[in-house]
Amino acid sequence: MNGYDIAATNARALWIKNGDVMITGSGTISANKNEDTNWSDSSSVIRVGDSAANANKAKLTVDTNVKVTSNYCYGITVFGMNNDNNNETIDMELVVNGKVEVTGVNAAISGNGTNSLEGTTMTIGSTAEITASKTYAIYHPGRFTLTVNGKVNGGIEAKAGEVVINDGAEIIATATTQSHTTCNDGPSTAGYAIAAVNNGGYVGTPTITINGGTVSGKIDTLDDNNAHTDESADIDVL
Repeated sequence: MNGYDIAATNARALWIKNGDVMITGSGTISANKNEDTNWSDSSSVIRVGDSAANANKAKLTVDTNVKVTSNYCYGITVFGMNNDNNNETIDMELVVNGKVEVTGVNAAISGNGTNSLEGTTMTIGSTAEITASKTYAIYHPGRFTLTVNGKVNGGIEAKAGEVVINDGAEIIATATTQSHTTCNDGPSTAGYAIAAVNNGGYVGTPTITINGGTVSGKIDTLDDNNAHTDESADIDVL
């Protein structure tokens, strides 16, 4: 980015649909709202992946000195390929080594929990810092794989897929109290450092493996009112 910034107003800044994109140098990418518009907070500064059945492989790497920020929408969202037709899965990939910070009501990084979407990997590198002010820093609702090696200010909620937390990671709950209310479209909990939630509206249940690192805050598995009865959310501390 060579010291330049990319700023969008009432719109997403970037959508990576195809190819391998690395954002390097130093600079800030932002997307914020003008109060006179109806732009939805369910958008994001950057989206990775096209959820169409004929989607192409897309990868985004956010380098060490790059910051993604919003005061309104998600920071980065990752959408897997729509595999209703059981085609060969095309992986979408996100690697963050820089900073993602959101001060609005949504997560800094989120997957998508639509049951037909699959084939996504997300890696939070050792130099990364992911921060959200009013909800989880990372919301992980899909049958994807998330690997955390860096700092997560605001905790993680998972409703499906696999989460791996490694040595050097730092997961911090920024709230002092916890709550839980069944939700089929977004996080069901608040205030946890790590929450694994069993919700029957999502494919499978989450598996979280903690290989090392530091976790500051409460860790728990929770069942929503419509939980799978033949599966359970799982957290393994090794």
